Amino acid sequence: MPAEVMCPRCEDIAAFLADELAIDERVAFEAHLLKCERCSDAVKSARSIVSLLHSAPRAEVSRDLAPAILATLRGQSNTPLWPRVAGLAAAAAIIITLGLSKAWLSARPRPAAPLASTAPRESEAASATRALDWLCKAQEPDGSWSATRWGGDRRFEVALTALPLMALLSSEQPTPEHSTAVAKAVDALMKSQAANGSFGDAFFGSCYNQGIATLALLRAYQRQPDAELKRTIEAAFDVIRITQTASGGWGYLGSPQPHPAVTLWNVDALKLAAALGIANVQPSLDRGTRWMQEHSSPPRGATPASDVDFYQAFFLASVLKQSDDAPSREKLATIRHALLISQVRDGSDSGSWAPDDQWGRVGGRLYSTALASLSLR
Repeated sequence: MPAEVMCPRCEDIAAFLADELAIDERVAFEAHLLKCERCSDAVKSARSIVSLLHSAPRAEVSRDLAPAILATLRGQSNTPLWPRVAGLAAAAAIIITLGLSKAWLSARPRPAAPLASTAPRESEAASATRALDWLCKAQEPDGSWSATRWGGDRRFEVALTALPLMALLSSEQPTPEHSTAVAKAVDALMKSQAANGSFGDAFFGSCYNQGIATLALLRAYQRQPDAELKRTIEAAFDVIRITQTASGGWGYLGSPQPHPAVTLWNVDALKLAAALGIANVQPSLDRGTRWMQEHSSPPRGATPASDVDFYQAFFLASVLKQSDDAPSREKLATIRHALLISQVRDGSDSGSWAPDDQWGRVGGRLYSTALASLSLR
């Protein structure tokens, strides 16, 4: 296409396909695609090329972690889902969305020799407990967590209440303070649900509020079944079912294109719901799982803005915990060591993590602290 007739927005296509645009930028670009034939055709062409490349036979290469993760998880298909966080869907999402970034892992400091002893496990547990204590102090009187108070986007306040709840629920020996915070958070999430089963306001990224809140409430229900909570969860799944695309995945509000990360949260919730006997979830789970297995995109290859990318660390740790081979244990220790040394030790934010990765501007300190805590469990 001659340069003089190219749309100026064509330069955003690569970032759009790699999912590197901020949410508001992605909204604007998808709106632009509806009006610009050149950009729309370019996006379709790029996706066709990617699909063709993925359909081509792969050359034999040296053994890598991704196939081992997939094989391990397939072999565990009959094992209990709890405390498995992501299962096959998580492995697929990491491969799809995060690309199992070898550069990210190799750039992280390797754990010092003492991390191989019993002490690090105690250090990880103590670090996670400090994080939970900070989350309890940061909780609002109504049981929610304020996104704006801690540097996050107000629109994601439901998800930023659900993530700390999941972190608190991950404790095997909760303190009375932690249990009280859990009860208040569950109540806050239930009150944030609309009559149609949705959580929070409707906007482009509200799919994250829905999926993460539903998963968090399921974990609370797993710990302590309750009839009213079950009705809340069933209403939440009504929304998840009707927002599933024809192809089986889930995407941003108003977008016909499924997104791997959005789909992952919903598939995780559906898997746990099926295990807990929630009715009418299996068909959506089957379709969502197939979509995760069948769709992929090039690794993003983005360089994290800090030594720890909390979102990547959380999902990667979830998969590495399922494998008992030495390379997986080493990578998991590397992630956890990076988290241990970056936790705030002094001041009012002691126990938390600074939200200085690429998603920190959306999630703030609640996001970074909750995901870091979950990665250490």
